[in-house]
Amino acid sequence: MRCWRRWADLSPDYEAYQRVAGVYKSQGKEELWLATLKEFLTKPDNELDHARVRVEIAEHFMAKGDYKTAQPYAEQAAEESGAEWAMRCAQRCAEGLGDDKRAAMWARRIRERYGR
Repeated sequence: MRCWRRWADLSPDYEAYQRVAGVYKSQGKEELWLATLKEFLTKPDNELDHARVRVEIAEHFMAKGDYKTAQPYAEQAAEESGAEWAMRCAQRCAEGLGDDKRAAMWARRIRERYGR
């Protein structure tokens, strides 16, 4: 763990933060897992790394049935990236919340952008 944390401190790299967060998650330390991922979101974004982390957080909470906590992460990932996988996450979250209008909006955006 020390080595992963040192790597993350020296290089705000997606993989380094994923390793640190993964150790915390495997130890059942959800608060430290989430804090580590949130810390990564304060670092400069390379490619779609922030969206990936936000989707990971959203999926974690959706798996627990906590769609309300997941929603801001899912929607921010979708809005900022425009990636199909992020928009599908936001759509699933809206469906889980029973927000049919928002789910339809995400489905429409996916169709408009990706023709699916």
